[in-house]
Amino acid sequence: MLICTTNDIEKINVNVRRSGRLDKLIKVNVPGLKERLDILRFYLNGNQNGFINDSDIEEISLGMNGFTGSDIKLLVREA
Repeated sequence: MLICTTNDIEKINVNVRRSGRLDKLIKVNVPGLKERLDILRFYLNGNQNGFINDSDIEEISLGMNGFTGSDIKLLVREA
């Protein structure tokens, strides 16, 4: 069993990707608005201390288009 990850499938040699070498290619997209809200709420849980309300979280998540879960975690840690 081999599990690999990449940000750009096109950079993987076509001979490696040809039929019979890799049985499945699974694409995981970046989270949408609802998922970003859930991830942001998860990482903010216990760290808010009453300084941020739910409408602020929604506004922040609107500006995070293209962020992955790890990007959101890093943002919360650094804030």
